[in-house]
Amino acid sequence: MKVVSTGEKIKKLRLDIGLNQEDLTNDEITRSLISMIENNKRSLTYKTATVIANTLNHYYQNLGKKITPDFLLETEIQQAERLIKERLEEMQKLLDNPIAGSEVAVEQGFNRMIRFAKEWKLNSMIAKLLETRGRFYAGTYQYNKALEDYFLAHELYLKEGLYERVLSLYTTIGSSHYYLSLYEQALLYYIQAENIIQNHFHDFTELETKKGLVSYNKMLCYRKLNDFKSVLNELNKFRELNIKDEHLKMQVLIVEGNTYRDLSSYDKAEKIYNRVLKKSDATPDTMLLVYENYAELYYIKKEYEKSLEYIQKAFSYTFTSPPNYSIRLAFHMAKTHFALENIEDSIKQINQALILSSKISDSSSNIELSIFLAKIYFSTKQYDLAEKILIEKEMMLKKELKKESLANLYVNLLLIYTETNDIIKCREVTSKLSMIYNNS
Repeated sequence: MKVVSTGEKIKKLRLDIGLNQEDLTNDEITRSLISMIENNKRSLTYKTATVIANTLNHYYQNLGKKITPDFLLETEIQQAERLIKERLEEMQKLLDNPIAGSEVAVEQGFNRMIRFAKEWKLNSMIAKLLETRGRFYAGTYQYNKALEDYFLAHELYLKEGLYERVLSLYTTIGSSHYYLSLYEQALLYYIQAENIIQNHFHDFTELETKKGLVSYNKMLCYRKLNDFKSVLNELNKFRELNIKDEHLKMQVLIVEGNTYRDLSSYDKAEKIYNRVLKKSDATPDTMLLVYENYAELYYIKKEYEKSLEYIQKAFSYTFTSPPNYSIRLAFHMAKTHFALENIEDSIKQINQALILSSKISDSSSNIELSIFLAKIYFSTKQYDLAEKILIEKEMMLKKELKKESLANLYVNLLLIYTETNDIIKCREVTSKLSMIYNNS
């Protein structure tokens, strides 16, 4: 990306289609004036820019391009911003549909744009680039990298007083913490988003919907923290809002059903799920969620055949959903088959989910699936296979600093070594477990 002067821009546009300076002249513009403008010895007026643009368009219109006076007159700062926006548009397809191995190309592209934006001191553009790259990282399950970019963008947005962007970032920062299973931290950022709305927005467009989204995210965190009283309180606050977004209202209904399921009020949960299923405007993603949660309800009640039935129904709606939904459903099916002692079917589902998680670089799911596969092999006394899987994942968990998952892995290793009477390895794993809990 290179910023050029107005004169250089006109000269390039002229030379790109094989024109000489004389071709741009008419009764109003002399060749001498064109020469002085191109050599930056005369400034360009709007009237002259209009004449030059009209002349160039006789040729450029055949190329499907239109030159405007504003384009010729843009300042260097405006040009720098436009170049970055154009580069972002070129990358958008890759950002929307990331493919394996695209991370390096994306990172290099963003690094170049961020350096360029810093040269021109475009703080709001730097923040936008960081936020966009963060969303790319989050979309490829690299939540720690996403958070690094979000925090940097957040500082810049705050300095610029762009509170609408700050609000959006608090939500995405909260979501990244949520997907990392850091529910208390996620909740803190959703509360920060709530404070931003209260302190900086009054006549904000779709204010009630913004409040509703924050409330919904807080409910998700409270559920994960088993704080069901706070979930129900948040539900009451949500109902007081004038929410017109029917999709959001259905998502909240599902959370309500799940909360009653958590509280073992299965009849209440089932009634709520049925309410959502009866809605004619329920999206495929909503239908998937309802059937998935119905399956979870029957799994908890140990009605495993019914649980499988509803998981199959959920699978029929994965055609519009991201790959991680299919991974989640396959995992649920594997657990249900395992409960039914269908060991081969359980292993088959786990392996399919592992392949998919590797394709989309979802390391969190991959680790969780691997630990469960080790559990299956342990149950069938295939201790060597179980140990091999767990040892392979140990280094990954250490690198990603996932203490809870690492502790779970060590507990499973301890079960293997206890069963095989390997006292030395038992002591080693016990020591590792102690280190995790002592450093928590």
